[in-house]
Amino acid sequence: MKDVLQYMGWPAAIVLVFLIIAIATIRIVTLLFVTPKKRSVTDKIGRSWIKDPYDYNIFIAGSTQLENEHARVRSTISKLCNEYKTDGILIFPYNFKDIIQRIGDTSHQNQYFDFIANKTDVAIFILDEIIGGTTLDEFNVAYASFLATNKPSIYVFYRNNKGVDAPSKDIIDIKQRIKSISAGMYWCLYDNLKDLEKDCENRIRQEIQDFIRTKKRRYV
Repeated sequence: MKDVLQYMGWPAAIVLVFLIIAIATIRIVTLLFVTPKKRSVTDKIGRSWIKDPYDYNIFIAGSTQLENEHARVRSTISKLCNEYKTDGILIFPYNFKDIIQRIGDTSHQNQYFDFIANKTDVAIFILDEIIGGTTLDEFNVAYASFLATNKPSIYVFYRNNKGVDAPSKDIIDIKQRIKSISAGMYWCLYDNLKDLEKDCENRIRQEIQDFIRTKKRRYV
C-alpha cells in the first residue's frame, strides 16, 4: 500500500479510497434494498412457500348408492382446499361427471382414464359390499398407474358392516391387491359418516403435507 501511495501520490490515493468506499456502499445498499429477497420457508409442520401454484387433483369414485359418504368426502376436500390455498396448493375434487365436463366429450374414454392415471395425485374409492364395472375399471387404471409411476396414492374407504353382508369377489380381490403394497395404497374401514370424514381428512392432510415437504426440499 505504501508503494502505491508513493507511486500515485496522496491526492490520487485519497480519491481511490473514496471510490472504494463508495462502491462498497452502493453494493451494500443494493443487497439490502434492491435485490429481491428469497422468500423464507415457514417452520410450521407441513407448511412451505411454493414458488408456483400447483393443481392437486383428487379423484373420487365408488358406489353411487353411498351419496352421503361422497358428499362428506367432497366437503372434507373443500375444507382442505381453503386451508392450503395460501401454500400454493390448489386442491380440486373430481368425480366421473367433473372429468367428463372438463374433457368435454363423453366418447373420449381414453382421455378420461388418462386423467385418472396421469393427472391425479390421490384416488379415493368409497365402497360397500359390491363394486360396479365402471368403478372397477377406474380402480384398475389407478392401480396400474401407481405400479408404473408411484402415483396416484390410492385410498379405499370400505364400510364396516360387521360381517352382515359378505363382500363380493371383486372387493376381496381389491383388498388383497392393496394390502400387497407396503405404501401408497390403503384399505380404510369406517363405521359411520363421522369416522369416514375424520379418517379421510387426516389421511389426505398427511398426503398434502408430505407433498409440501417435497416441494420445500426442492426450494431450499
